[in-house]
Amino acid sequence: MEYRDRRNDELKERLSTGITLTDTVNEKVEEAYAQIRRQGQAGKVKHYKRPRKTVVLLAACVGVMATSVLVAAATGFFTRDTQMEEDMLTYAFDLDYDLKPGTFEVIAQYIPEGYVEGDTNKYWPEDNWGHGFTLMPILNTADLEREGNKIQENNVENVEHATLSGMEADVITFKEADRYEAPTVIFLFNPQEGYVLEVWGDYNVPQEELVKVADSLTVERIGDAEYDSEEEKARAAEELQQEESLQAEIEEINSRGVAAEHVIPVGTAYTLERENSRKTFTVEEAEITDTLENYDTGNFYDYSLVEPWLLEDGSLRPYTRQHYENDTLLDEETVEQCFLRVKVKVSQELLEGAEDWDREVALDARIQRLGDFQGNSYQWPTDYYQPVPSEHNFLHIDDNCVYLDQPANLEGEERAHSFFWRTMDDGEELEYEIIFVLDKDLSQSNLALSFNAFANPGTAEGIFFSIF
Repeated sequence: MEYRDRRNDELKERLSTGITLTDTVNEKVEEAYAQIRRQGQAGKVKHYKRPRKTVVLLAACVGVMATSVLVAAATGFFTRDTQMEEDMLTYAFDLDYDLKPGTFEVIAQYIPEGYVEGDTNKYWPEDNWGHGFTLMPILNTADLEREGNKIQENNVENVEHATLSGMEADVITFKEADRYEAPTVIFLFNPQEGYVLEVWGDYNVPQEELVKVADSLTVERIGDAEYDSEEEKARAAEELQQEESLQAEIEEINSRGVAAEHVIPVGTAYTLERENSRKTFTVEEAEITDTLENYDTGNFYDYSLVEPWLLEDGSLRPYTRQHYENDTLLDEETVEQCFLRVKVKVSQELLEGAEDWDREVALDARIQRLGDFQGNSYQWPTDYYQPVPSEHNFLHIDDNCVYLDQPANLEGEERAHSFFWRTMDDGEELEYEIIFVLDKDLSQSNLALSFNAFANPGTAEGIFFSIF
């Protein structure tokens, strides 16, 4: 299931050689790198808001025949055609190019009690940072053209028509809202002034409060904008072609899988050589266990995420897992969890010209589930697993470790950004332990570790430590 989510490590230099990447393409590279690393897991389950009674119901259920409502303005910058086909809501815009686009500023006169401004036009509860509502950047007619004169929302459950802040508005809620912790989205349309405004509310924001916010907006035109020139459109087309070429290269890399020589056994040392340093990693031992004993809560990256799942005997509670193939839900079941304890040795060798940053070593790693062995390589699985969002099981995020027995950075922002990093001098050696959470039924799969120090998990040149 998907919906358009606007919240939101570079790809290996090898992939971008010879390509000049714009900001737009760089965003795609970030997405592509995540896709390579997770091998098919980039498709997130999206979130939907609990459906409420509608004032005017645009579509009552899945499978409804396509409808079309043409909203015409006697004079204005655009007309809007609204279509609902099954659970896909589409707004198509017909623009009047004789009118000059504007730039706009929006201010909310109503802010719910207890909310503070976390960033420009982003408001969050004081006790729930990051989970609130956002007044999205206003789309003028030039922006709409760049969007292909179209806005779409997937998995829509209900659309309520309303008049908010003197504008026609749609309040959109999504399927299985509670289960997927969905947003509520409100679009406000002003064809007379030439803009579309979106109010985006996280799942914890009461819909009635979000509607009050959307009904308190003042919008001011503060300047003029321009439609893209033919030259700018040509550049955009070139960027799109670069993105498609990059995607094709990613798919070609994925099709090769992981060569057998890149999967090395426990006890084997591997040296990562950079320009000014050599860092040698050895996985000395990997053990799967049902319980975790003699641990320091301060050594968890975020113990508050682990504690709700720990039982008194040190084992983990089961959770509800969903199994996907190409973003299609295959099945859902309750599964047991276990721990993977990994003992690692790393040594540092600094070379001539080494600088301070060369001393930094990333100690953490990710679990990678490899597929069948064919020819001389392990194939990438095309299926993936993830928790039901409403259960708040974050122990499997990015398949990363949750525990480091010797963290060096434990305070403030250093903890958040550098918990798994260690400054090591020339000749220094460190033996340490990291811990992962696994699904018990997957613990016998072809599992391997990719250390983040290598910065190339998922690529054909990636090095994996086999733990199967």
